[in-house]
Amino acid sequence: MPTIQRFILVLFVVVPSWLFMGASPTTKTLGSAKAQQNDPLILWHMLDLGLAQVVEKKIQEWAKATGTAVRLESAFDLGEALLKLRSSGRFPDAVLAPLDIVHLHPHVPFAIVPPAWRAPQVTAGTQLTTASLDPTIAERIIPIFLGNHLMLVFNKKRVSAPVTKLEDLAEGSEDLALDLSSPYQVLPFVLGRNTTGPRTSAGPLPSPADLTPQHLAAGLGDLVALQQSKRIPWPCQHGCPTERLKKGQSGYAIMGDWAIPDLLQSLGDDLGLAPLPSWRGHQLVSPHMPWVLAFPAQRTAGMASERRRAHLAELAQLLQSFDTQWAASQATYRMVANSAARAQTLASKRPLITAVWQQYLQAVALPVSVDALFWSAMDQGMRQTLSGELQPQKAADLLRELLASQAYLPTSLTRDP
Repeated sequence: MPTIQRFILVLFVVVPSWLFMGASPTTKTLGSAKAQQNDPLILWHMLDLGLAQVVEKKIQEWAKATGTAVRLESAFDLGEALLKLRSSGRFPDAVLAPLDIVHLHPHVPFAIVPPAWRAPQVTAGTQLTTASLDPTIAERIIPIFLGNHLMLVFNKKRVSAPVTKLEDLAEGSEDLALDLSSPYQVLPFVLGRNTTGPRTSAGPLPSPADLTPQHLAAGLGDLVALQQSKRIPWPCQHGCPTERLKKGQSGYAIMGDWAIPDLLQSLGDDLGLAPLPSWRGHQLVSPHMPWVLAFPAQRTAGMASERRRAHLAELAQLLQSFDTQWAASQATYRMVANSAARAQTLASKRPLITAVWQQYLQAVALPVSVDALFWSAMDQGMRQTLSGELQPQKAADLLRELLASQAYLPTSLTRDP
């Protein structure tokens, strides 16, 4: 079987593991018993447990007060789920997910957000996040939570001063725990190869150019070199970095802002955060990707009821409100889109909050070439490279060939509707 066909065959059974982020698939209908008898608003989400609890509580309060019913459905991979519904058109009213979900447009068309649905404090507070976006994408999203960026996390019981370059870790030490089943968590090696210019404290850098085979190959080569030096444990997947850090088996891990509440429960004041280090002369660079609210166009266009549209607008305003955003920032250490809530959070000067924000300012917006299906392709290229089946350059060439041909999409989805 040709390599590209074998690459695609394995690809179809891969679920992007970074998308789990602690979530479990659930369905909950919120609102009064009477309201639940009516056709509820349907909101799909991929929130981790901490954010999901905050959002669920606020929606429940609003639903009871307004006599509205809302059905919350979580899923591991909303991108795949939305693509499967494309022919039937039975989309949810809204999705709350990382930004790359909207990069599926126009395969899954999303509606332009009416200006009245946007909260001014969110629009003004997320210019740094949305300025680099294609206007076609920016007009279809409402940023809700910021971040999703990666940091060097360390256990202060083992580390007194965090390293700034991975060469300072002893070979064979396995002192850096890295989830090698997660393309998102190894993307800093690739971004570090195609992001130029000085770091800035004024805000996130604009998106780097679309990833090229050269950048992909160099990043994968750096990852293989790190694996072969045995500075990272192999294999180490899913919850492995968290467990190694908690047990003191590794002093460091590269993890996202979503992991902080869980790590705090185990490490407490011994939890430290630091900038990503360099490796082989290249600074590792984290992506950042906001959680956004978006509205599938076929569902929105088919709404005959103005009352339903009004409820959907109220739901959008609720998620952007100071009250919801403040509650989320306090419960999860996540950066929020509402500028007033974020300013009050940062004014508290809690060390971890300050560190999370500082690392966010060093992250770069996800390249526009990355959509929710890119992760499956990247996952497979990474696996075959680390296993020694493919050389980094060959894996990168196949990955780009696959993405350019859209062979990872069902044939009926490679054409605009």
